[in-house]
Amino acid sequence: RAWADRADMVRARADAGELLVLRYEDLTRDFTGTLGPLIAWLGLDASAEVLAAIETGTSFRAMTGRPRGTEAREPKRKGAVGDWIEWLTDEEKEQAWPIAGDRLRAFGYTRDGADLRLIRRQLGLDPAEREGWPDRTRSAGSAPS
Repeated sequence: RAWADRADMVRARADAGELLVLRYEDLTRDFTGTLGPLIAWLGLDASAEVLAAIETGTSFRAMTGRPRGTEAREPKRKGAVGDWIEWLTDEEKEQAWPIAGDRLRAFGYTRDGADLRLIRRQLGLDPAEREGWPDRTRSAGSAPS
């Protein structure tokens, strides 16, 4: 329940334009397209060269010394999107959804681990603009006050 309370707070702050939610899945699929607007919003250099250097320096391989998808028993398990679904039993999934389902759905996840945002974009049901971007209340190029 503590996670659910924190997730509610994060969503409220994101809706108010006070913070930006960056999802691991989005960074994995489109690193520069996800991080670039944040870097620019902060008033920092968001050039292709800078973003490439950040991506290289923070890649799964750079952080762990192994390729993405390689299993390990440590906090940085294997860097695979959606892998969490394999770690929960069916019973744990059934117990978790009534507690966390609404919050997970608000952040773009489904009960079976699919990425709701990606599905909606592929079906043309969602605008390309990400939910929760700070430019809802101020322009993307202006720095936070």
